[in-house]
Amino acid sequence: MRGTRAASLADEPGAELRRAIGLLRRQRRLILGVAAATVFLVLLLALAHPPRYEARTLILVEAAERSPLAMAGAADPPQDDGGRIDGEVEMLRAPATAGLVIADLGLADPVFAPRRTVVDLFRPFGTRVAADSPEQAEQRARDRLEADVFILRKGATRLIEISARADEAAAAARLANAFAAAHLEMRLAARVGALEAGQRAFDRAAEAAASALSRVEAGLDAFVEKAVRSLPDPAARSRFEMMLAEIDDAEAARTGLGATIAATADLAGRRDWSGLAARISSARLSSLVAERIDLLNRLSAARGTVDLRLRLAALERQLDTEYRAAAADLRLRLETRRSEEEALRARLAEAFEASALTPPLLQRFFELRQAAASNRDLYARALAGSTAFAVERAAQLPESRIVSPALVPGRPASPDLPLVLALSGLGALALGIGAAVLRERHAGGFVDADAEGLDAPVIALLPETAGFTGEALGAAFGGPEMVFGEAVRRLRAALEGGRRVGMRSGRGRVVLVTSAEHEEGKSLVALALGRAFARAGRAALLVDGDFRRPALHRLVGLAPRRGLADHLSGADPEASTAMRATDPASPLRLVLGSAGRRAASEALAESPRLAGLIEESRSAADFVLLDSSPVLAAVDPCRLAAEADLVLLVLRCGRTSRPSARAALAALGRSAPETPVLVVLNRAERGLGRFLPLCIGESRKRAI
Repeated sequence: MRGTRAASLADEPGAELRRAIGLLRRQRRLILGVAAATVFLVLLLALAHPPRYEARTLILVEAAERSPLAMAGAADPPQDDGGRIDGEVEMLRAPATAGLVIADLGLADPVFAPRRTVVDLFRPFGTRVAADSPEQAEQRARDRLEADVFILRKGATRLIEISARADEAAAAARLANAFAAAHLEMRLAARVGALEAGQRAFDRAAEAAASALSRVEAGLDAFVEKAVRSLPDPAARSRFEMMLAEIDDAEAARTGLGATIAATADLAGRRDWSGLAARISSARLSSLVAERIDLLNRLSAARGTVDLRLRLAALERQLDTEYRAAAADLRLRLETRRSEEEALRARLAEAFEASALTPPLLQRFFELRQAAASNRDLYARALAGSTAFAVERAAQLPESRIVSPALVPGRPASPDLPLVLALSGLGALALGIGAAVLRERHAGGFVDADAEGLDAPVIALLPETAGFTGEALGAAFGGPEMVFGEAVRRLRAALEGGRRVGMRSGRGRVVLVTSAEHEEGKSLVALALGRAFARAGRAALLVDGDFRRPALHRLVGLAPRRGLADHLSGADPEASTAMRATDPASPLRLVLGSAGRRAASEALAESPRLAGLIEESRSAADFVLLDSSPVLAAVDPCRLAAEADLVLLVLRCGRTSRPSARAALAALGRSAPETPVLVVLNRAERGLGRFLPLCIGESRKRAI
């Protein structure tokens, strides 16, 4: 059966590979054309795309260290480096970082300029694009940063890479460095802000303790004054009054220092550095304030300069450090005054203990003194916590640092033409192969015996020969082309079986050999089949019935003066004899066409003389082969099919289109519905022809 044979052929080792290679060979022009066009279009788009430059900045996240302020509970618990670094990456990607970069660079920076696209190439010359509103410009800048800045962690290290792309080389480096600087500034500001919050909490606690201490000490002073006035000894009263005056002076000095510290803290909180410098009379602070005013003036004249902003931020930190140092000095002086005051109160307490006071008065004195000591201890602890926070804040450094700032790139990062060509070449090749497969399956020809979509069985698959001359065809039966000869002999054996292919037995059988279109090798197949019959001892006659383009005489190397057309037209009585010849390479008898003549085929195909010739040939030969015109080129084959016992439709393997093959079969079916039609696939690929020389089967659509 045909399906069984086709399945066995498909299962042969390497069959699928040979079919794939054959498809590539047959459709190589389409594949190369599609690939070349695709690569050209991709290259054109790549060249039309403006160059993009890429710059990279590396940030190193320092190892985690626990804050020395654990006593104050201000430090976060230690965490693994992976979590910290991933957190740094997410903070870099936060919208706040992008907003700070936009503020640093300014919307007028070329980084945020509208980008040219391929659409701009087709915009009419002189067309103006409407300007964006400030909100739209800022949103466009944020979108640009989101699309052009890439932040990632470098493997398992503590390094974070900031990669920025821009249309200009300097802009790419500026953008990457601005992102890194903005992140460091934000992180430092966040840490300093947290320490400031802790310091403010301790300052409030110190103020509350100082207020309570002042009330207790005021009560103690009032009690002492009252007790001193009750002493009977004038000398003792005078001594105690002198001690109380010294305590009042020390308390006044301490209160003045406290007011100065509060005022400086308020000025520092409002960032009023000029007022702060005037209040504490610091030459160093005044110099820094003058430098800050100069930087602010330069920054207002050069908006978006990242270097100036970084210098201003560093100067702000120096001012803050100087303030902290001055505040620490004031606090030290305050503590000195407080110590002096406490020493005076201790002397007063000792004098009270040695005086002649009544026990109730001494008991009340010691109660008030103990309350003052408790409040003094609370104040000292709160003040120590505030000082510790101040020291920590003054010594703050960013948890990250830039270890490799972005440099101006020397060449664009995109389009990468070698990579574009490589990827486009692979994609174009795949696209070309896909187009070839689609064409092969839906518009291309049939390539093997399993001709899906063909309404006639494939009886033979003939390999391609070395040439189309009679000499080459003769060599094909015994020389290097013996595969072709074997395929033709097997075709001859199938036709000799008669009933196996549906032909009637008895008199000589007429086989019409035709094709769907020109240049499919039907005349060569007819000659090869006729020679195979003749060499097998069969009486065979080959008639050149192609009235439009007779070719048999060229294949056998003869040049008749008269041919079949002359005989059928009755113009030459000697044509019936002159048209007959014998094949020089075999016992095959021939009826040749007129050399160089192209006759009107409709009248000749309907000529009674042609019907008589066919009937006469049936009696004189075992097989009569009629080489006719292509089905789609003339009506001759359709008229001759009714006179034949079998039609061999020759299709060029892989070249005859499927619509043409179906149209030819439909035309033959309408003209001679009772005549069986078998298909011969000619000029198959050498690999296919070598292993698929013949395939015999039954019709799938109708009985033959």
